[in-house]
Amino acid sequence: MPKRKQWKLETMLTTMEDNVKAHDRERKRIARSKPETRAGQNALQRERRALKRQQAINTHDDNIKHTKCVQTPSLYSPSCSCPLKDTFNSSSSVTPS
Repeated sequence: MPKRKQWKLETMLTTMEDNVKAHDRERKRIARSKPETRAGQNALQRERRALKRQQAINTHDDNIKHTKCVQTPSLYSPSCSCPLKDTFNSSSSVTPS
Protein backbone atom coordinates (compact mmCIF):
# COMPACT_ATOMS: atom_id res chain seq x y z
CA MET A 1 0.00 0.00 0.00
CA PRO A 2 1.43 3.40 -0.88
CA LYS A 3 2.48 5.53 2.07
CA ARG A 4 0.14 8.37 1.19
CA LYS A 5 -2.89 6.06 1.08
CA GLN A 6 -1.89 4.41 4.36
CA TRP A 7 -1.44 7.81 6.00
CA LYS A 8 -4.86 8.90 4.72
CA LEU A 9 -6.55 5.77 6.16
CA GLU A 10 -4.82 6.18 9.53
CA THR A 11 -5.85 9.83 9.65
CA MET A 12 -9.46 8.95 8.85
CA LEU A 13 -9.53 6.25 11.55
CA THR A 14 -8.01 8.58 14.12
CA THR A 15 -10.52 11.28 13.23
CA MET A 16 -13.42 8.82 13.54
CA GLU A 17 -12.19 7.60 16.94
CA ASP A 18 -11.82 11.19 18.14
CA ASN A 19 -15.34 11.98 16.97
CA VAL A 20 -16.76 8.98 18.82
CA LYS A 21 -14.93 9.94 22.02
CA ALA A 22 -16.10 13.54 21.72
CA HIS A 23 -19.68 12.37 21.15
CA ASP A 24 -19.53 10.15 24.26
CA ARG A 25 -18.14 13.00 26.35
CA GLU A 26 -20.89 15.32 25.14
CA ARG A 27 -23.60 12.72 25.81
CA LYS A 28 -22.31 12.17 29.36
CA ARG A 29 -22.09 15.92 29.99
CA ILE A 30 -25.68 16.41 28.87
CA ALA A 31 -26.86 13.49 31.01
CA ARG A 32 -25.14 14.97 34.07
CA SER A 33 -26.69 18.37 33.46
CA LYS A 34 -30.28 17.09 33.31
CA PRO A 35 -31.71 17.15 36.83
CA GLU A 36 -34.94 15.53 35.64
CA THR A 37 -32.96 12.44 34.63
CA ARG A 38 -31.60 12.10 38.14
CA ALA A 39 -34.99 12.84 39.67
CA GLY A 40 -36.62 10.24 37.43
CA GLN A 41 -34.10 7.61 38.46
CA ASN A 42 -34.55 8.49 42.13
CA ALA A 43 -38.31 8.18 41.73
CA LEU A 44 -37.92 4.75 40.14
CA GLN A 45 -35.70 3.62 43.01
CA ARG A 46 -38.25 4.91 45.54
CA GLU A 47 -41.03 3.01 43.76
CA ARG A 48 -38.97 -0.20 43.72
CA ARG A 49 -38.18 0.14 47.43
CA ALA A 50 -41.82 0.81 48.28
CA LEU A 51 -42.92 -2.22 46.25
CA LYS A 52 -40.38 -4.47 47.99
CA ARG A 53 -41.46 -3.11 51.37
CA GLN A 54 -45.14 -3.74 50.57
CA GLN A 55 -44.38 -7.29 49.38
CA ALA A 56 -42.49 -7.99 52.61
CA ILE A 57 -45.39 -6.64 54.67
CA ASN A 58 -47.91 -8.73 52.72
CA THR A 59 -45.82 -11.89 53.16
CA HIS A 60 -45.44 -11.15 56.86
CA ASP A 61 -49.20 -10.58 57.24
CA ASP A 62 -49.96 -13.83 55.38
CA ASN A 63 -47.59 -15.73 57.66
CA ILE A 64 -49.22 -14.22 60.74
CA LYS A 65 -52.70 -15.15 59.48
CA HIS A 66 -51.58 -18.70 58.80
CA THR A 67 -49.94 -18.95 62.23
CA LYS A 68 -53.21 -17.85 63.85
CA CYS A 69 -55.10 -20.49 61.85
CA VAL A 70 -52.73 -23.23 62.96
CA GLN A 71 -52.61 -22.11 66.60
CA THR A 72 -56.39 -22.13 66.93
CA PRO A 73 -57.67 -25.45 65.58
CA SER A 74 -61.26 -24.18 65.53
CA LEU A 75 -60.23 -21.55 62.97
CA TYR A 76 -58.21 -24.03 60.95
CA SER A 77 -60.91 -25.61 58.87
CA PRO A 78 -61.64 -26.16 55.18
CA SER A 79 -63.31 -22.75 55.20
CA CYS A 80 -60.09 -21.10 56.41
CA SER A 81 -59.38 -18.04 54.27
CA CYS A 82 -55.64 -18.19 54.87
CA PRO A 83 -53.84 -17.84 51.53
CA LEU A 84 -51.08 -20.18 52.68
CA LYS A 85 -53.45 -22.86 53.96
CA ASP A 86 -52.89 -25.21 51.04
CA THR A 87 -49.14 -24.77 51.23
CA PHE A 88 -48.86 -25.84 54.84
CA ASN A 89 -51.96 -28.02 55.10
CA SER A 90 -50.16 -31.36 54.97
CA SER A 91 -47.32 -30.35 57.29
CA SER A 92 -49.46 -28.71 59.97
CA SER A 93 -52.46 -31.01 60.16
CA VAL A 94 -52.58 -33.55 62.96
CA THR A 95 -53.74 -37.04 62.07
CA PRO A 96 -56.13 -38.58 64.59
CA SER A 97 -55.04 -41.88 66.12
